[in-house]
Amino acid sequence: DELNHIKIQMTDIESEYEKSTQKQLMYKNKLDLSKRDADDIKRDYQVRISDYKQALYEKDEETTKLLEAIKNLEREIRTNETVNSGSSYELESTKKKLKEAQHHQDMLTKKIREYEEVVRVINVNLKKNTSETTEASTTTKHKLREIEKMKLRFK
Repeated sequence: DELNHIKIQMTDIESEYEKSTQKQLMYKNKLDLSKRDADDIKRDYQVRISDYKQALYEKDEETTKLLEAIKNLEREIRTNETVNSGSSYELESTKKKLKEAQHHQDMLTKKIREYEEVVRVINVNLKKNTSETTEASTTTKHKLREIEKMKLRFK
């Protein structure tokens, strides 16, 4: 009677081991796939971030030049006894360009932050998937040890 009970336990443990092994394999496949997908997506976003940072750098140079042009125009207007409408118009036009360049810089900075957040979330999900796979592997090893113990009891 006790032998039958032990055999039933052994069968249950082997069944759990089989399920655990399948679960481990499923998590491993899921992790491999998610790592590949995540690496591709991360690479894409890192390229975008790099492109936006380059555009931001160029826009920053443009802004610096526009600020310098505004200073020069304001100086020119102050030095002239009479403000001629041409210089005033040019100053306003340059200020408008500066405002547009600063707006564009803000948009680029916002995009960079968004893409960096996407990369951060991908990394968090990869860590979670790795953790699930490790947990499934540990469970499988534990079940295998139980089976080995049961086999030793039968011998």
